[in-house]
Amino acid sequence: NPVAPDFANSIAGQTARGFGQAGFTIPAYLANPTIGASTSFPQAYQFGYDRYRDFAKEQGITFDEREAREAGLWNMPSATLDIIGDRFVVGKILKPLKGTNPSKSALTNIVKDGLKSFGVGGTTEGAQTEWENFNAKYLAGYDPDAKISDQVRTSMIVGGIVDSTISTGGQAATSATKLLNQRFHPTKGMTDQDLALAKNSVTDEEF
Repeated sequence: NPVAPDFANSIAGQTARGFGQAGFTIPAYLANPTIGASTSFPQAYQFGYDRYRDFAKEQGITFDEREAREAGLWNMPSATLDIIGDRFVVGKILKPLKGTNPSKSALTNIVKDGLKSFGVGGTTEGAQTEWENFNAKYLAGYDPDAKISDQVRTSMIVGGIVDSTISTGGQAATSATKLLNQRFHPTKGMTDQDLALAKNSVTDEEF
């Protein structure tokens, strides 16, 4: 069933769409940053294409495939902003793996990084919306009445919510996993010195 336009343009609707997009993009970044980054460009193209299609439908004008593709192509540079935000979030998720003691001030770090992610996510998402409006008004030029500031505030809120939630949840899960490994795994989390002492105190078969 098609989503009602009022809901799609609301904070709740855009947040749901943001989580859906992140559910595909963030795992791709975690698996391979190059693959993750490459997914942003077709998504940006599709968003520009879809926005023109929705505009044509709302205005009751004939859909023009060439103009839709042009709108998609002009929207692709906005993918660079997506990449900045996604790489920042992934960095925060993986941050606990770089430390030696995930329990030390873990909650403080998670909250602090969550707030940073809110700021970065809000800024990049707002800038993306400004680009999309600029595209509609000047580049693809199919909507000369578009306002550059339209929906920017909503996009900033949505971007902040999505990125901070994923950053906070992901970093908490990573910290918990590392802490459990350090406390219960026989070798993970040990320093090189402790590992050498352990190897010297048992036979190869036991180790």
